[in-house]
Amino acid sequence: MENGQKMLFDFIMEHTQDGKQEAMKAALKENFRPPQESKFDPDALKRGIEVITSMLKPEAVAEFHKIS
Repeated sequence: MENGQKMLFDFIMEHTQDGKQEAMKAALKENFRPPQESKFDPDALKRGIEVITSMLKPEAVAEFHKIS
C-alpha cells in the first residue's frame, strides 16, 4: 500500500462506525487491490465508494469525499 492509500486507510478506519471495522477492512482490501488486467471499472469504483461511505460515521462522509 502506497503512502496516500495508507493515509486514506487510516482516516477511514478512524471514522468507521462501531462494530463495522472488519467489514470495512474487507471492503478496503477489495478496493485497494490493482484492477484486473489493467481494466478500470467506474461502476465498481462507485459501488466501492458507496459501501465504504455506508460504514463511515455520518460526520465523516463529506470529508471522505473531499479526500478520496
